[in-house]
Amino acid sequence: MQTETKQRRYPPHTFMDVMEDNLQKALELLENVEIPEEARDLIRKTHVIARDVYPYSEKYSTQPSPILKGIWERTMGEDWKGLHAEGKISYIPSPIMMTDSTEGKRFSRFVSYTITSLGGLLQMLVKVTGAKNCLEVGMFTGFSTLSMAEALPEDGRVVSLELEPFFEEYNRRNAFDKSPHGHKIHVRIGNARDILEELAEEKMQFDLAFLDADKKSYQKYFEVILPIRDGVALVCRRDQ
Repeated sequence: MQTETKQRRYPPHTFMDVMEDNLQKALELLENVEIPEEARDLIRKTHVIARDVYPYSEKYSTQPSPILKGIWERTMGEDWKGLHAEGKISYIPSPIMMTDSTEGKRFSRFVSYTITSLGGLLQMLVKVTGAKNCLEVGMFTGFSTLSMAEALPEDGRVVSLELEPFFEEYNRRNAFDKSPHGHKIHVRIGNARDILEELAEEKMQFDLAFLDADKKSYQKYFEVILPIRDGVALVCRRDQ
């Protein structure tokens, strides 16, 4: 007896993906091996759990707003190579940069789950910390930026640091200006370390800081951010 298989169209990316694949392989290897049916059934049930836990979590999580959904759909379908060829951006970004998504439309299940969970996590942190002023290092197409802005009070503010000038106009035109929360977003273009030092000199206060930029520079960012305010909540995205 074979377990039902739903073909995943992308390589294993999460721990649960690896578990799902390993359990599927185990079932295939044991297909013609005589083992207690109870043992086979336990493997089969565990495989189903590993396969379905992310879709289940996504289904019963708060869904992103229509504008947020539009951001990730646009990011996944954008012609980044073309924009780079036109000289509008200095590098060819990958959709993996979008708040813990992963590259290509073939990764749609993982993308859908992670944008829901990461955006929802940021919004929850904004609310439970009572944050009014948020700092973001690394904006890209603005999913995390707008996620935080949606959770802030009307007089709240997200200061987003971005190296590429193109993304400020791109995000405002496609998302921020279409959202009733877009006025909370303040973008600063340039080197993150330099801007952080400027913010420190301006004595700007932040309640929550989300780092999603050059991972090698995180330590440098910490050195500037931590003195800005005692007790600031730091959220750092790392690569899978």
